[in-house]
Amino acid sequence: MTSPFQQSWLMTRVGGFCARFGFAIPPVKIRAALLDYSYLLGSSFARLGLGGLYFAILVNCLSLGDYGVFASAVATALMIGNGGTFGFNAPLFRAAATRPRIVGAYVVALLVYALATIPFVLALTFLAHLLILGSFISLPSLIAIVLSEALCARLVLTVQSLHVGLGRYALASAIGILPQLLRSAAVAAFWFFAWKGLDHWASLYLAANLLALLIALLSLPRNRLRWRTKILVGRLSESLAFASAYLVLALQTELDKLLVLVMTTPDTAGLYALTMRIIELVTVPLRAFSPIYIKRLMRRPELLTDRRLGIGVELAIAVAATGLFALLLVALRLEPRILGANVAAANTWFAGLLILPAAKILTDFHRDIYFAANRLYSSAVIALLLLALRLGGLALIITLLPDHNRWLVPPNLLFGALYAVSAAFTWRSIYGAGGNRIRRLPPDAVA
Repeated sequence: MTSPFQQSWLMTRVGGFCARFGFAIPPVKIRAALLDYSYLLGSSFARLGLGGLYFAILVNCLSLGDYGVFASAVATALMIGNGGTFGFNAPLFRAAATRPRIVGAYVVALLVYALATIPFVLALTFLAHLLILGSFISLPSLIAIVLSEALCARLVLTVQSLHVGLGRYALASAIGILPQLLRSAAVAAFWFFAWKGLDHWASLYLAANLLALLIALLSLPRNRLRWRTKILVGRLSESLAFASAYLVLALQTELDKLLVLVMTTPDTAGLYALTMRIIELVTVPLRAFSPIYIKRLMRRPELLTDRRLGIGVELAIAVAATGLFALLLVALRLEPRILGANVAAANTWFAGLLILPAAKILTDFHRDIYFAANRLYSSAVIALLLLALRLGGLALIITLLPDHNRWLVPPNLLFGALYAVSAAFTWRSIYGAGGNRIRRLPPDAVA
């Protein structure tokens, strides 16, 4: 617990930092923002700890090849999951952040769309198994993984973002920890009972995610739940735009795992997926910042046009991401087997990837900026370009360097180039753009 003097000093320092970027925030609002962020940051550190435990156990319970197949199945599920609820989580978050009194009608619409997308999700799963993954994983196991990610985990994340939009940061933090907590319990059971193979793990994975979904649904606000056809139909175009933009983004961030699996071996795919997962874990605390920042940009769109603020925030994220990854490298240097034998085998990779964490999280951050600016189609077009560059670059690396032990500098160059392209478009079309270039949310039909 900080003293009043410490709080005053902290408020003064934060206020001074904000003033440097051209906008002033009253100390009361700074205190409230720091408290809100502390809830989400605490949740992120809890998820980081649980995620590290979960990852360390799983990657050492499964063979490297099985882990590569599992990661590819999860990547497939994440891509399919963008069709879940037809993207209605975007209007739901906007309503929670700007019109909380009518959010009950949006919750009803979300549940309707979630049920409607189940046949769609199952059909795409069967198609993915038939065309790509049939020789690597059984259909029931793939269905279990896809339902876990595309339906359960996605809805839990939507409920969490709903609570963030409503300003219920403590509850949002608890919901955010829940899936990782239950997955960690599932993987602990998997290790304790010495079960083997991907089929057993897929069943446990589905059970953990279903339980997380049930608890999350119980936390939904039950007041003013009502059917509104205007919302169900009227917000469909925005929902589909969001789903399309994020589908392209998911292809950009997840399709590479399938590409590596198809072009190399399950072991190499496992090593690549393991590396990407390590980077995701390292940047978990930074991702807690994004929802609060994006919510503020949605309420004050003029901040989107402040190039100095935008670039300053990106610089801070880059420094923090690189610093966190460097700390991980030091820990692995001191104790190479801290995350198990399979991770220790990849330690030589990590030292050459110092640029990648910052480049990856900032490219994802640009997507959130476009969402705040309500420029989803522009985001989709840029994501398509980045997808082509990422897959083309990765295929070139695999072709020219079949031995994955030589993949040290090339991934840095590839992800650095992807960030440079994304930054060039974002800085030109969002940061520093005129106010008429920012599309504000249209009035709600029932407001």
